[in-house]
Amino acid sequence: MTAVQDVQHILKIAMINGIDEIHTNNLPEEEKSNVNRTVVLLTDNGLGPDEYGNNDFYGINRGVELQIWYARDLTIDPEQIEIAILKAMHQAKWLVDVKRRRIVDPDTFQLANTIYFSQIRTIGG
Repeated sequence: MTAVQDVQHILKIAMINGIDEIHTNNLPEEEKSNVNRTVVLLTDNGLGPDEYGNNDFYGINRGVELQIWYARDLTIDPEQIEIAILKAMHQAKWLVDVKRRRIVDPDTFQLANTIYFSQIRTIGG
C-alpha cells in the first residue's frame, strides 16, 4: 500500500466529523468549484532511504501532503477538525513535519490549510 493510500485509510477509519470527502492524488473536476463541502486531498511528498547500517538502508521515509478546503458554510471549528486529523495520524505513528497556517483560497474564497506528514517504515535488508 502506498503512503497516500495508508493515510486515506487512517482518515477514513477515524471518521472525522466535518470532513465530507477524502481524495488521493487528484481533485476531481466537480470538487474544484464545490464550496459547500469540506474536502481533503492527499498527495505523495516523497520517498527516501532511512535507517542506514552495514552499507545498506533498512527503512524508507514516506511523506504525504494533506490539503484541506473547508466548506464556506462550515459549522464546525476548523481547529477541531485539524486536531482530530493530527490525533489520528499520531496514533498511526505518523509525524507532523510542517503545519501551515490557514489561508483563504484566492479562487474559491474557502478557508484552506496544508499539513505535511512523514513516517519511517522498516523494510528489512
